[in-house]
Amino acid sequence: RWWTHPVTLLRHVTTNAITYWYLSESPLKSVVVIVLQIPLLVLAAAGMRRAVRMGPAARTLVLVVVVYWCTPAFVVGWLRYSIPAMPLLVLLAAAGGVSVFGAQQRRGQSTGAT
Repeated sequence: RWWTHPVTLLRHVTTNAITYWYLSESPLKSVVVIVLQIPLLVLAAAGMRRAVRMGPAARTLVLVVVVYWCTPAFVVGWLRYSIPAMPLLVLLAAAGGVSVFGAQQRRGQSTGAT
């Protein structure tokens, strides 16, 4: 059916790609998880940006997270399917934290030195 309705497929995959990070068994659990996931995902995005610039080994880490994310998006987007990607996501979030907070610290030192 998807080949006759590609827009429906795109909508389905997009919804699953988003709900992959937070959708749980109940609305309350989903809200709690999304509140916890937002900072992790923001820092991981910064870490992915940094990793892409670092070289092939770091890019491989990003690629593994993206594959873990995109594969279930075609079938189902539930939080439990994101569990295998979480350790890698935390590593990327740590790199993102170093990148973001290190840049802020450098800016603070440069303005304090003048």
